[in-house]
Amino acid sequence: NFYISPKSLRIHALNLYSLAEPLLDQNFFQFNNNYYVQKTGFAMGSNLSPLMAEIFMNSLERKIQSSAMFSKHILFWIRYVGDILTLFKGTKDDLNQFLSFLNFLHPSIKFTFEIENNNSIPFLDILVSHKNHQFFFDVYRKPSATDTVIPYKSCHPNSHKFASFYALFHRFFSIPLSDDGFDIELKTIFQIAKNNQTPFRYHKNPVFINFNVQIVMPYISARQGDDYKLECVNIMD
Repeated sequence: NFYISPKSLRIHALNLYSLAEPLLDQNFFQFNNNYYVQKTGFAMGSNLSPLMAEIFMNSLERKIQSSAMFSKHILFWIRYVGDILTLFKGTKDDLNQFLSFLNFLHPSIKFTFEIENNNSIPFLDILVSHKNHQFFFDVYRKPSATDTVIPYKSCHPNSHKFASFYALFHRFFSIPLSDDGFDIELKTIFQIAKNNQTPFRYHKNPVFINFNVQIVMPYISARQGDDYKLECVNIMD
């Protein structure tokens, strides 16, 4: 609603457009001693480009979701930037027709699709599986993924060395893993630490870590109703 309701800022939409227009239109670059201007799309590296791209994709999604094909075949639809996870009801021909419809919407936006394999499909860094009308989630790593992070003995600030582990633990606590998946992922994180000589100590329950790490866990306070509050929990040795 924020994107389509600039009145919440008490700024007229035309004023916002006037402010953004020079940043979007004056995209010049040099190549082989020649100067060029970008006619379509947004400049890479511009702070405004991700926001404008998201606004564009939201507008495109509204067209998709208002179509008869969407209401007929799509049971679930979720998007993060350029990746979409959906539950599709229909035949393979229906799917190909829906794909053709998506690729007809804009000449610069092309969709491809991947169908689940063995009742599982990766979405971002999550492997989504289903069995007996239930969904299960695991951490997904691409085949090209490695255990390489900044080694502990390298000449870097500790904040840089531990940044990868902050991300790994954040994902670890964010995904509703099964008991087996919980143990597997925890052991994987500590194996990555061991491979890079990062000084963690592992006990099955609870987790002890040799440095101060804050895991942010959201919860709903009874006093706040539907408002979300963040609590920080320290896990330390």
